[in-house]
Formats: sequence, structure tokens, C-alpha cells
Amino acid sequence: MKCLLLISALLLTPPGWANLYLYTNLSIELTPDRDRIYPGDSVTFAITVDNPSTVTSNGVVTVRLPEGTTDIISADCIASTTATLLCTLAELSPQSITTLSFTASTPHEGHYKFGAAITSAAFDTDNTDDSDSSIIAVSAQTTTVNTTPVDLAITLSATSETQLISRLASFTVLTSNHHTTNTAVAPVIEIAIPESFAFYTSDTCTASEQVLRCNVESLAPGLSATTTFALNPVSLDADATIQAYATSTQPDQEPSDNETQLLAEIIPAEILCGAGNPGCYGGPAGTDSTIDTPDAVAALVPEPESQPAIAGGGSAPASLSLVFLVLFIYRRRLTGRPH
Repeated sequence: MKCLLLISALLLTPPGWANLYLYTNLSIELTPDRDRIYPGDSVTFAITVDNPSTVTSNGVVTVRLPEGTTDIISADCIASTTATLLCTLAELSPQSITTLSFTASTPHEGHYKFGAAITSAAFDTDNTDDSDSSIIAVSAQTTTVNTTPVDLAITLSATSETQLISRLASFTVLTSNHHTTNTAVAPVIEIAIPESFAFYTSDTCTASEQVLRCNVESLAPGLSATTTFALNPVSLDADATIQAYATSTQPDQEPSDNETQLLAEIIPAEILCGAGNPGCYGGPAGTDSTIDTPDAVAALVPEPESQPAIAGGGSAPASLSLVFLVLFIYRRRLTGRPH
């Protein structure tokens, strides 16, 4: 009987069982050698791909370049488009780390977001660490230097950490001058927003692509000023990071508090509104992104990532369930209990 059980289990195991070895768990990190440069200067990025699994894998790294990137140099990657680099990794050894690199520059002021993502023919058991990004600040060199030191600091807050699709999200930046004697002359706040948000409005900020530039009035010693802006959530995002930077022509005594970030989560409106309250879905009046029905919101939810198909149909978990069912029936028969 035990031999019969073993044979049954083997027969029920699909021919594609070996595909389980195609499962992997790759991760990627994008690290610049510096995060602030002058226009025309170059920055070198290291791309680190980690394969902690016990099987050999492969992968393709896609690097997203912001508009205006120039002088791209890489021995590991090739240009796919003017905004994309592709880096092919034919073999990633088990429990190994592979490092790639590229160099780029930007000719204009602002904040530029670079991104990298890893994909593989194998099914990744954890795709939350398959992409990474880094923002580079490009500041103009000034011929007239104000050598009077200041001590700027900023904080970034939102009305809620959880935002609803199509419902306006309000944010506030508090800029302070902690210096005891010197005035901070016309500081500027730059805010980098992720692609899951679209700029909506602000009295003091202007938008260029995904970067806001906000002018702040001069701050006397010990004073603060608030900057408010509104964004429109346009896509689901569990990790929407908004970054803010305080810049000045004056030297800062404590630059570590000149930048901050805020993590926001964008979810479908129906999670909080409920299917029986369609009025809760309406977006801000006059916007193009107003969503009126629960079905429209539900359509924005991405399909769950499917597992690789196994020969003979079905998936690996379903096949395992069938094997366990046979074992359960056999055990019941041995104990004499009905099934």
C-alpha cells in the first residue's frame, strides 16, 4: 500500500515540477556617488543586483533616465532609447552580488529622478525590492556669494498618510531659520513628487515635470514660513515617497536638516467608501481624473501577479494540494475512520 501511495503521489506530481527551480528572489539597489552636482557635472551610479537564492538565475536591468540626461557612459549597459538603458545579466550565481555602473550628467538646474528595475525569466517570490530610484539635485553655481551663514530646516506633512485615488491630497512644508542672528534671504524649496501623483495647485510653487519649485520669503532669525500645495493621486502606490529640499545662496550651519521626505500610500476609494456610497468617489470639481463609480475605481486595481504555469495545467500550489489530499485519504483509511 505504501508503494501504491508513493506511485500515486509521483503520478499526481506534474511534469513541470522542475519549474519550481525557476523561482528566485532578486533585489536591486541604485546608489549615486553623490546626490548634489552643478549643471554639466557627471554623477556615477552603482547598480547592485543581489541573488540570495540557492539557484542560478538571470536578469535584465532597465535603467530609467530623466529627460535632459546627457553624456551617458556605461561598459555594462546599452542605450535602448534616449530615456532607457538595458543591462543584460546572463547568469547570476546562487548567493552572489553583481555590480554594474553608468555615468550621466544633466545641464540644467533642478532635481532629477533616476530609476532601475530588475526582471527575470524566473518567478520572483518577492517583487517589492525589484526596483529602486535616486534623486540628484543640480544646483547652479553663483558668481556672487552671500557668505552670511544661516540654519535652515524643513519638515513635510500631509493631512493623511493614506490618500484616495482622484481625491485631492494636501501637503505643507514648514521652513524655519534656526540661526540666532542672521536672516535667510529668499530660500527656495524644491519638491520631488513620484509619478503616482500629479501636481494640482499651489500659491507659491511652480511645477516642471515631477519637481515643484517654491519661493519662500526671507526669514528673520527664529522665524518660520509655511508652503502648501495640493496633489492629485492618479495611480495606486503603496510606497509613494515625496522628497523636499531647502536651498539657499548662503552657507548652512547644519545642512543635514535641509531635506526631508514623506511616505504616502495611495489606495482605491472603495476601500474606505464602500460599494454602496458612489458619491464618495467623486474627485475634485473641474479635474479630469474624477472617478464616479465603484467599478471605475476597481478597474484601477492591478491584477495580481500570476505564478508560472506548470505543464499539464494548474499551478504548483494547486498540485501540492492534490498530493496532500491523496495523503489525507490514505491516512483516513489506515485509521479506519470514514472519509
